[in-house]
Amino acid sequence: MRNGLYLATNIGYSSVEIESDCMAMMEAMQSMDDYLGADLAMVLECKQMAMDFTKIYYKHCFREANQVADSLARHSFDSQSSRLWENSTRDFIYLLLVNDMTIL
Repeated sequence: MRNGLYLATNIGYSSVEIESDCMAMMEAMQSMDDYLGADLAMVLECKQMAMDFTKIYYKHCFREANQVADSLARHSFDSQSSRLWENSTRDFIYLLLVNDMTIL
């Protein structure tokens, strides 16, 4: 989420919709109560970045409904890097895109 918010800010978006399969993060971001989880620093950083948007929407989606996002997150975690692929799609994504579109 942090990297997505950072990217949206740098691209210049003023309104964003955040989708995640992590219900705990969605609840933490939408909560006005003090969050005291183990990832407090990450939640606070995301909340700070979220204040830069005029509109921000949070939506929980199940992992099975978005295999592409899950695979990209896993790839980023495994490679310990974040990348922006403009105007191209990595080969491992194509089949997952077809599967996600079929679910719709």
